[in-house]
Amino acid sequence: MIKNNHGFTLVEMIATVTILGIVTVIAFPVISGIKDGLTEKKFDVYRDAMITASMLYIDAYSEDVFGKEGVKNDDCACYNISLKVLQGKKLISDVGVENASCDVDNSYVSVQRKNNVYTYDAKILCEQKKNGSSYNTYQKEVTEPFSCTCKPFQE
Repeated sequence: MIKNNHGFTLVEMIATVTILGIVTVIAFPVISGIKDGLTEKKFDVYRDAMITASMLYIDAYSEDVFGKEGVKNDDCACYNISLKVLQGKKLISDVGVENASCDVDNSYVSVQRKNNVYTYDAKILCEQKKNGSSYNTYQKEVTEPFSCTCKPFQE
């Protein structure tokens, strides 16, 4: 009698599907975590772009912002440049993350000028819509050591 051994048995098929299911269950959270990490990295890069845009803004408008050297501010002053202003001057575009937007009024760059040396730090507040109605919030505050040691600029 000749035995026909073409194809797979039911047990082999069930074992294969089970193994694929286990691999998928293990891999899905890892891939999801990598994707979320990349999204957070995009927001970090956007925050850095806000600082770079503020440097361009200060380069172009420093006399308007701080006045002439030592005239309005005793050569030491602080100024906040909102994301709205940076976007209005076309120095930066939207965040570029799918289903995400940044609060243009509460995202800003703090600039301090002391002895004609500028230091920058940024606060960013963004939300990304996920799964229909839920939101992921991304927020980075101005770092504590940055706190302005000068008097705020008054126009």
